[in-house]
Amino acid sequence: MASDPGTPAQFKAAKATAIQIGKIRAAFDPKWKDVTTKLRAAIKEKQADKIDLYLSALDGQIKALNKALRAATLARGNLREIELDEDFVADNLKEVEAALTIVSDAVTSFTRQYDEGKTLQNEAEKAGARFSGGADQAMVNLSGLEEEADEHKDELAALFKKQDGIHARAATAAESHDAKGLEKAQKEHAGLGIDITLTLYDGYVKRMRKFGTDAAKNNEYSKELKEKLADGIADIERTVGACDGWARMLDEAAKDVKNLQVEELDVAKAIKTLAIDKANEAAFKKVLLGPPVGYELGLEQIGKKLDPKQKGKEMVAKLKSAKVL
Repeated sequence: MASDPGTPAQFKAAKATAIQIGKIRAAFDPKWKDVTTKLRAAIKEKQADKIDLYLSALDGQIKALNKALRAATLARGNLREIELDEDFVADNLKEVEAALTIVSDAVTSFTRQYDEGKTLQNEAEKAGARFSGGADQAMVNLSGLEEEADEHKDELAALFKKQDGIHARAATAAESHDAKGLEKAQKEHAGLGIDITLTLYDGYVKRMRKFGTDAAKNNEYSKELKEKLADGIADIERTVGACDGWARMLDEAAKDVKNLQVEELDVAKAIKTLAIDKANEAAFKKVLLGPPVGYELGLEQIGKKLDPKQKGKEMVAKLKSAKVL
């Protein structure tokens, strides 16, 4: 069986994207190591001015990192879709493997760096507050956490809506015994990067709650400041409650799509249900085990040869009634 004629062009674009992501990572990693190393040293040496300087640089790097992570996740999804063309992959395994390795390694590395960066960001902000007075910086940190909570809520809600149609296609494919369609939908769903989005969200919740706990224990903060910070965290927790709902539904959807499978058709029961004679059994099996979109037309051709004759639409209805389909 020949590969899909559209796959070569699709892979050419995916390969070019993978190469570009590899270049982005190669340029990004040294900058990331430089700023995180300098920021940790500034925290250790209690250099407030340098903490602010390197923290500003880290903020910029995190924004670039987030953009790169999204691009790598999307590229990984595109390559997974190409994997469905088994003949193309068989003929071009080395190239597909190389592209996928670049993208997968980038996703893993960017995800780790993002979590590392957000954790270091909190440590630096906390240290900066301790070394330079505290109150103003604490409120700035709280504001940043509030903004991030809103961003997570919007992202989780949008991602759930985006996956909904793919989820529906996967369920329909499973119900229709469309193995190829199910596999395609599952790969497309996995390519959305739900796992990464949920990991980053979980990391945010841990950082936000640690900020609240640390603020409550900070003896350098006034009672009034602690109350303001506690109120702010309470407001964030309400947003997090909404985020948790989206996160829970996304997690359930990801597991559901992953676990969907096409049940084996009971061909013997189907033959008995439609009273298929021996002469037409082979052709009938071929239609039944083929793509669901061809059921009605294929059965129509077989039905013309039966005695009594049967219509394709009626044959499909009988199989559904008998719970074969």
